[in-house]
Amino acid sequence: MEIPNVMKNNGKNPIDSSMPINSNEDTVDVMEVVTWETIDQADEGLSISPGGNNWYTPVVEEVEKPIIGSVYPSLDVAESVYQKYAETAGFESFNSMVHCKHQREVRNSNIKRTGCTTCVKFRLMKGTRTYECYGFEEDHNHLLLRHDDIDLTRKGRQMKFSDQHFVHDAGISNMGATRAHKLHTSLRGGYEYGDPTVADYQNYKRGCDNFVGRGDAKVLVDLMTTKRDADNNFFFEYNCVGSELHTIFWVDEVARFNYSEFGDVISFDVTFQTNRHFMVFVPFTAVDNHNCNVVVGSALIGHEHVPNYKWLLQAFQKAHSKPPMMILTDQRPAMKQAIASVFPDSRHMLCIWHIMNKVPNKFSYDLLNNTTFKKQFFKLVWNIHISTDEFESRWMVLMEEFSLQDHQWLKDMFALRS
Repeated sequence: MEIPNVMKNNGKNPIDSSMPINSNEDTVDVMEVVTWETIDQADEGLSISPGGNNWYTPVVEEVEKPIIGSVYPSLDVAESVYQKYAETAGFESFNSMVHCKHQREVRNSNIKRTGCTTCVKFRLMKGTRTYECYGFEEDHNHLLLRHDDIDLTRKGRQMKFSDQHFVHDAGISNMGATRAHKLHTSLRGGYEYGDPTVADYQNYKRGCDNFVGRGDAKVLVDLMTTKRDADNNFFFEYNCVGSELHTIFWVDEVARFNYSEFGDVISFDVTFQTNRHFMVFVPFTAVDNHNCNVVVGSALIGHEHVPNYKWLLQAFQKAHSKPPMMILTDQRPAMKQAIASVFPDSRHMLCIWHIMNKVPNKFSYDLLNNTTFKKQFFKLVWNIHISTDEFESRWMVLMEEFSLQDHQWLKDMFALRS
């Protein structure tokens, strides 16, 4: 049944929470002041009180209202009484601020306020653990919530354990949050019986998918182990330091085939950003006969130092029958040492793409905006059809033309050529 909201034309001023109540302040140890306000509003007519204020007073049975002088065994019981009254009246309540004996703590809330002075006050009785209601203001300065919209309040949209369990089970069955909400609502008998919205289901499902627990590393290792037991061509190894997973490497059947056919030159890329576990995703890639990248191995690294790189390359060597002829990487000293140690006969080259990405930070503004220089520079660097001698000759001419003989970064890059 919808609860009507009635306007009381009383013309009184809003209650001041700092006004003294007819009580002895010496008998008050702790005072709890709770303010509640509406989240939604119903369409009601407005009346103007003699004092110029609009006051809305809900029509509620007297037995459901807090009574000044009532004593409650705990603050939780006292608040539950007011919560029940608020739901019946058509507004949502929340704890606003706390008064100590001679100190007031300012509330901290992100809820939008309307300046409503509706409140109930409880105080801890001296020498006991009981709370007494010593103040109650029931008039609102705003419209109240319709009974049909109670499920849209924060409390009404809270997911119960049964809702959470249903979303979890639906996810195991590859059912999304939207379909899970429709199915659960149908099982309940209709949307009028389903309090959480589709957005609530989606938010909870996203939280489940993004949950990071202490057992995540074990779950990953168990998953890899199960896959290896079911597929003889699947290879993986992992390295732990204590109970922390530092490195994990895996290769499936397709990656093995790709390496056997196109593994003469591979790229070892560790420039991907870390995930929430602070581990870097490391793909080993090659180029097939269609000039497309193909994966020949994958890894996660927790710490980018020489021992981890060496372990990773040794795991790569175990997975594949032959070492690569050439390895392309970025300019990481730890990676250079690891490659020289594990693959001494492989040729280590620097990736030109990573080098060219540093150009904007290495050149001056004027040089970067010099179209003639940019055209000549990029045409020379990206030209794969010229010989080494021709490249070096044209490089020297370019450096002299733009007076870059003493540019330290260009000198260093030229010295690294091989």
